[in-house]
Amino acid sequence: MNIEFKTIYPYILHILVIVIVNVMYFMPQFEGKVVNQGDIIQYKGDVKGGI
Repeated sequence: MNIEFKTIYPYILHILVIVIVNVMYFMPQFEGKVVNQGDIIQYKGDVKGGI
């Protein structure tokens, strides 16, 4: 079974591009940052206020 690098190169390239895009997109989560969710903030405020 002879597999040439030229035949698998496009697949490797596409996989690397997908991995790089995903790492860039999710970098804030990797750094521990969290998106503030407005409904959760409002709920916590309502609970403290006694509705």
